[in-house]
Amino acid sequence: MKIRVSNNLKNLLSVLGANLFVMFAGIIQSFLLPSLLGPEQYGYWSMYLLYIGYAGLFNFGIADGIYLIYGGADYDELDKSKFKSYFTFTVLYLTALLMIWVGICLLYPFDIETRIIMMLIGVSCYLSCLMNQTVLLDQATSRFSIYSKGHIIEKIAIMVGILLLVFLKNRVAVIVVLFSILGKLITDIYYYSHTKPIITAKMFPINKILSDIKKFMFAGIWITLAAIGTTAMTNIGKSFVQTTLGVTGLGYYSFIFSLLGLFTIFFSAIATVLFPMMKRSTGDNNYRQMRNIDKLLNWFGIVSLLMYIPAKIILRIIYPKYEPALQCLIVLFPIAILLGKTSMVYSTTYKVERMERQYVYNLAVSIICCIIFNFFSLRIYEDVISPAIATYLAFLIWSILSTFIYNRNRKDKYDYSIIYNLISISSICINLFIKDSTLCVCITYLILIPSCIISTIKTIPVFKKVFKQIKK
Repeated sequence: MKIRVSNNLKNLLSVLGANLFVMFAGIIQSFLLPSLLGPEQYGYWSMYLLYIGYAGLFNFGIADGIYLIYGGADYDELDKSKFKSYFTFTVLYLTALLMIWVGICLLYPFDIETRIIMMLIGVSCYLSCLMNQTVLLDQATSRFSIYSKGHIIEKIAIMVGILLLVFLKNRVAVIVVLFSILGKLITDIYYYSHTKPIITAKMFPINKILSDIKKFMFAGIWITLAAIGTTAMTNIGKSFVQTTLGVTGLGYYSFIFSLLGLFTIFFSAIATVLFPMMKRSTGDNNYRQMRNIDKLLNWFGIVSLLMYIPAKIILRIIYPKYEPALQCLIVLFPIAILLGKTSMVYSTTYKVERMERQYVYNLAVSIICCIIFNFFSLRIYEDVISPAIATYLAFLIWSILSTFIYNRNRKDKYDYSIIYNLISISSICINLFIKDSTLCVCITYLILIPSCIISTIKTIPVFKKVFKQIKK
């Protein structure tokens, strides 16, 4: 008997498959690199990741505007000549920006290792922006098979770089950075080779597409700012740690927060499919499913908190050098869930409702709070746990504010997740302020186990509803 699989499920499975591979590679990267490089060199690798996280800003909203306007469109019906001109315009201005960046790196009085890293950051950002141009078009037109295959190339390259480190005596972060850039280059070649109808099309006069570029910029800049702002929310703490505790402190802090990427890979896979799916649909059913996903995240959040103590014990054994940062784990899991809510639920809903400008306003408030909290937290207690807590509080404000703004004048509302948030705050406080480890474990599980059982019972029907909708 032939089993019918919906396009939604095919797309989700395709993207999830790629992201599961990326997640697996990310696990190896997160666990091997800190040990191979040590805190200082891992700090340089973290510096590289910190700055390339802002690469999307240099798309100036163009790629995101195309994604927003053409979301749900048919790739075969696109005007290929115009898109060739859009891509050409992007290549020209990005090349000019890269030349300016290299000049700045050569003139600024960096030490030699930092100068090399900063120049490579410029090259990496250049390749990432070129990649975004075609990736977002593939996502908007539901060409998820192409996107999924290309998504794993950079991780494979990084894995090769890590394998090389194992056999080298002089283990420096620059080696892994170079393999990351090589992976981006190969990924660009792959994606653009699958954009042949656009590349081989007759180019539309660039001076006649400037109005379109302007339209894309004004439409997409808010999504670009939202993506950059989301990156900033997790990176603000790193910036304060680097300036206050140095590169080694950054290595400690980044070791824990690199694990956050394992969650975001999974969340981004689902979010990638949700937007074009909702754009093609009508009615309120999809919005109800978004609220169900929000409830599932609350359940997953409680389950993840149960993992804190076993994870801390295991990491203490494997990575004794990073023990000063292990207490940040109790904050990491709640941050991951809040990030999932914002990237999957609120971001998708706001984009479909064309409320992306309001989404950025919400994010801006949260970023300001994050900066203020980080500034004062490290002056009150100079330790890596301080920026972690400050970042969590800023994410909590962002989640509550996003819910409040969306719920205004709407019949079907998102839940504020008060119970889950209280459980998270209680768990954090218990593990930070109770010094007796046995008592701490007992009280933590006394709260979490009953909460998990009750939440699981309530969430089983939600699981069924979400899966039933995806199969349609």
